[in-house]
Amino acid sequence: MTWIRLPFLPRWKQPMLDGTKTHTCRSEAYGQPGDRFRAFGAVFELLAVWQTTLEDVATNYYQQEGCASPEEYIAVWNQIHRRRGYIPTDVRWLHEFTRVG
Repeated sequence: MTWIRLPFLPRWKQPMLDGTKTHTCRSEAYGQPGDRFRAFGAVFELLAVWQTTLEDVATNYYQQEGCASPEEYIAVWNQIHRRRGYIPTDVRWLHEFTRVG
């Protein structure tokens, strides 16, 4: 187990603390299963990390990302990644995590 740094927007505090948000898609792998990180005063552990397309995330994992719809997920992605934006075929790293304790 390694402690990693995985930053999150303030909007994700409550969804992460209550277990609604359990996934985060990133441009690179931040760790591997078993690694832990701190966010919003809590400890989280990575359960899985795998590569997939942004379209797969928007279609199949938007709720685990803390969004109410694929459109909301795409809007959030575009807000964070202003330069490149959402391109459905882009391959990124999906991190699944759970709150510990």
